[in-house]
Formats: sequence, C-alpha cells, structure tokens
Amino acid sequence: MDTKPNIHFATVEVLRSLAHKLYKQGAMADAQTLAAAITEVVQATGDPGFYADTFLGGCPYCGDSEEVLQIGRKRYAVCHEHRVYWYIGAHLLPAGMSAAQNAHPLPDLLASYSEISTSEAFSQQACPCCGLSVEHTLWCIMPGPRRP
Repeated sequence: MDTKPNIHFATVEVLRSLAHKLYKQGAMADAQTLAAAITEVVQATGDPGFYADTFLGGCPYCGDSEEVLQIGRKRYAVCHEHRVYWYIGAHLLPAGMSAAQNAHPLPDLLASYSEISTSEAFSQQACPCCGLSVEHTLWCIMPGPRRP
C-alpha cells in the first residue's frame, strides 16, 4: 500500500515564515536551504496545490485578493487593481438577518469588473516552495514566470 505523508498546512506555513525571517535577517543561504527543504516536504505529499497560500484564490495577473464582497448569500473575492472577481462560495446568513441587510452597499461595483472562473483564481500549479501561484517571494528558490 503506497500512501503519501500528510503534513499539516500550519507546519508548512511555519517553515515558510522562518524562511522569510531568515531572508529579512540577511541569511539568504539559510533561507534558500530551508526553502529547498520546504519544496521536498511539499512535493512528497504529491499535492502542492493544497499548500498554496491562496485561501480565497488569487488574481491571475498579480496573485492578490484584496477584498471579499458578500452579495446576498454569495461571496466573491476581488482584485481591484485588475478589476476582476471570482466566486468563493455561499455563506449561510445568521438567523434573523436577511440577504438585503447583508448585501454589500455597492453591488454595482462588480458590474464594471470581469468575473473570472474559479480555475483561474485557484491555480493547481502553486509553487511547492513559497506557496504562491503567480509571484514568488524573494527567498524562494523555485524559478517561475512573473506576470505583468
């Protein structure tokens, strides 16, 4: 029976945080050594996308999600810089609160934005090292394209 190890997401996040601190302290070689270890750990699980640092997804242009808007029961993540949004799920409203009370005050804001698919926002090609799907952190050892 061939099973992949199950490493808790929080453990990988602690390792990434440590690599970032090492980088900020000027210990680039140590940060990169730790980054290589993070990559090996994440790749051993066989699911680098699980360790992506994008709980709400990310803009396919910059990797960011700047705000979560709730319109009725639907929630959307938004990148204002690139004027895109994507569906992140439904939210059950607390008892006694109507959808109208919980609606974002500017639902027309999204009318001037483009909706992208969830597959664009939730990349399965996340970097196994830094966890980002578009831009790498400065201490990341993995090469990858940077988008404008």
